[in-house]
Order: sequence, then structure tokens, then C-alpha cells
Amino acid sequence: MISGQPASTTLALRYYAPHFTGATDLEIRGLLAEIERQHGVPYDVKEIPSRPGSDLTTRVADDTAERNCYELDFRPRAVLLRQRTSASIRQLLRSQSGRYYIAGTITITHHPSVPTWLRHLTPV
Repeated sequence: MISGQPASTTLALRYYAPHFTGATDLEIRGLLAEIERQHGVPYDVKEIPSRPGSDLTTRVADDTAERNCYELDFRPRAVLLRQRTSASIRQLLRSQSGRYYIAGTITITHHPSVPTWLRHLTPV
């Protein structure tokens, strides 16, 4: 429980899958399961349609699906997310050319469909 939150608030994690690399995607899913097991924090995986990348170890998320996630899950909460992350959602989830980067993002939610904080995992 985060200090200052009402006792009735339930935190959860949401992972927008898959991550760019398959190995990282599997590691994230394992860590989320471990967090749930050890700490009782539930998680949700929102699968974004993707296709194989330039090699067999990478995935490329569907642009339309990422844009839909951005518009439905993040844009309505842009002010709140900016307050929590000190950056705009455009800076965090879009490239300078305008491409969406939602796949690989993990959010902390107060309800499974309401992101209140996010962390985008960039490929190394």
C-alpha cells in the first residue's frame, strides 16, 4: 500500500505486451507473477498484436493497436500521468516522428483500467 492512499484502494500492475525482445518479455511476465506471489499485487497483461521483427528474437507491435491504447488508456489521463512522471505522455510514449511506443510499458493502476503511473522499458 502506498502511503497516503485510502485503505480501500487496490493497486495493480498492467503490462502492455509484448516487449521488443522476446527474452525480456518472458522475464517481465515472470517478474510480474513473482510480485503477485510474494506481495499480493495483482497484474494484468494487455496483449498488443505484433509480428516478428527483423530477426527471430524481436517483435514489432501493430501501429494501429498501439495508437488505440494510447488514445483510450493514456491520453484521457495525460494530466495525472504528467504530474506523476514529470513528463508528458507524448515524451514517454511517442517518438519525435510521431510513432507510438506502448508495447513494453508497465503501469501502476488503482483499478485495472486506469493507469496512474507508467514506466516504458526501452530496448537495450
